[in-house]
Amino acid sequence: MLRPLFALLAALATFVAVTVAAGPLRPRLIEHDEAYPYTEGEARFDELVRAKQPRIVALGSSVMASAFNESQFEAAVGIPTLDLTIHGSMSAIWYLLFKNLVAEQTPPPKIVLIGFRDVYLTVPQYRVEMPYKGTIDRFVRGEEPVLDRLAYFRDVGSVEYFLKRRWTVFQRRAELRQRAELAFKQDLVGALLGERATALEGGAKGAIDRVFSEDNKIPELVSAAQGRAEQVIDPKLFDFADQMPRSFLPEIVRIAEERGIQLILVRLRPRRNAEHPVDRSSFPGWVHELLPGYERDFAAYIEQHGIPLLDFAEDARIGLDWYANGDHLNTEPGEVGFTRLLVEAVQPYLDAAR
Repeated sequence: MLRPLFALLAALATFVAVTVAAGPLRPRLIEHDEAYPYTEGEARFDELVRAKQPRIVALGSSVMASAFNESQFEAAVGIPTLDLTIHGSMSAIWYLLFKNLVAEQTPPPKIVLIGFRDVYLTVPQYRVEMPYKGTIDRFVRGEEPVLDRLAYFRDVGSVEYFLKRRWTVFQRRAELRQRAELAFKQDLVGALLGERATALEGGAKGAIDRVFSEDNKIPELVSAAQGRAEQVIDPKLFDFADQMPRSFLPEIVRIAEERGIQLILVRLRPRRNAEHPVDRSSFPGWVHELLPGYERDFAAYIEQHGIPLLDFAEDARIGLDWYANGDHLNTEPGEVGFTRLLVEAVQPYLDAAR
């Protein structure tokens, strides 16, 4: 009769002991204290926004940066314009820039252009770890629950996420696991092998460290692995109905509607389309099988919210001679030519920005 009670008390005592041993609960699951310091002469975006009070703002990665010439665009439209594109950035950074700098401007800009390719606008977890986190942390302002949930815990279930926030053992389980592994390598193996552990340069730890050392990595294989990591080819990422609610897009749309900002999305032309304007048999399967459905659902969503799409993906005027490397345009005819095309396409929406 008492045995179940003792078992329950023992389990409870173990739970309490493990929780206490794990240490205090962290108030934040993600610390944003790794911001890259600004170098001398580097432009601070918050200062640029305050100084210029732009009516039009451009956001995007280096692909948008290589296609958009701020001074040429501003001279053509006659409206104060600011280029806030960032090399290497993706939707997490665009969201923070839009929420914390652009929408907070008084009065806010009338038009915000966001340049993107393929499905990257709805992949919030892409490019959020270091080294990109150093840029993300520059634009964090206090608590960022939407950023943390979508960028770092997007695929974590609600129960697991609750435990991460409320139970220190669950919160620190990776750290605890690492401690246990270290104890196994250094203490247990050492105790079992005695002096032999020292002779083996730290026993199991020495062997593991030697196997996975930088000197033993094959550069070609590492480069290939990094290249694969840069490609968004997971089929589930092309399910717009599933991905959109768990992306930054709804928050960006909500903030734009609240602040009276006209979002204009700019789909950039990938190099593959310019390189193979007719015969596309060499394209990856996802371009034919997955991307068209995603783009249809995407178009329906933004139409519902009154968001124009300036789609240059199939614009034959953007030839292969406009490209420098990858999807990046060269200065001329690329950047100059694209900015001219963008000015032409954005004309119907400029009256609201004057």
